[in-house]
Amino acid sequence: MGECKICGRRNPVEGANFCYYCGASLRDTDEGIVDARDRYSEEEDADEREREANVGRTDAAPVISRWKILGLMMLLLLPVYGWLFLIGWAVVNVIGSRTPESQKEIAHGILMFFAVAIVLVVLLSVYMNAHPELMEQYNQMYRERMNSGG
Repeated sequence: MGECKICGRRNPVEGANFCYYCGASLRDTDEGIVDARDRYSEEEDADEREREANVGRTDAAPVISRWKILGLMMLLLLPVYGWLFLIGWAVVNVIGSRTPESQKEIAHGILMFFAVAIVLVVLLSVYMNAHPELMEQYNQMYRERMNSGG
């Protein structure tokens, strides 16, 4: 693997004629070196280093789109299966080691939503069991509404 005389990097391709990173000629002629120096710029080098630093990063770009989020929220319209699928999706994405950070954050939010909803339902049922007169009033209003045809 040859080292480029322009950018100084080692080329990953054995026997290459041109530098993998900057495109400079790897031949020993001066013409190729002069030509490549004209084309090579520090901005290209900085861009390449930034791209190399972002390789393998999952948070480098937004991974989950607003349409995917909308689709996940539309699952809440399905009575039982949609909710179960959404909870399953969230659990899998929270546990998954290869899941992008943005997707994990959304999955955490969904699980927190369900946890808060469950706590509120439990508190409401405890309150209603502690006050049976409220439940009786509700049942009476419901019967009146049903008998009146509304």
